[in-house]
Amino acid sequence: MSPVRRPSGPSVTGSNTSLATQPSRRPRIDYSRQEERHLVEGVSKYGTAWNTILRLYPFNRQRTTADLKEKYARLQKKKVCHVLPRVQFFVGTGRLV
Repeated sequence: MSPVRRPSGPSVTGSNTSLATQPSRRPRIDYSRQEERHLVEGVSKYGTAWNTILRLYPFNRQRTTADLKEKYARLQKKKVCHVLPRVQFFVGTGRLV
């Protein structure tokens, strides 16, 4: 019987991993009230076209489309603003409901 080969590389158990090798996170930046207003206005005009909203409104340069999507979901969940539209799409058509 031949011996079992083990992969040669970093240990799966984590003994060779260190915190220094993990990528650092972006610093957290709170949204200003103006950015929240821009986000709500952008969604009411453009739906969930996060890239369009990010390009057309003056958000912090470090914001990403995922940041906008997550913030909008949190705003809807908290019901911070009564004008937040609940955006839904017809499946497959991409049209707003």
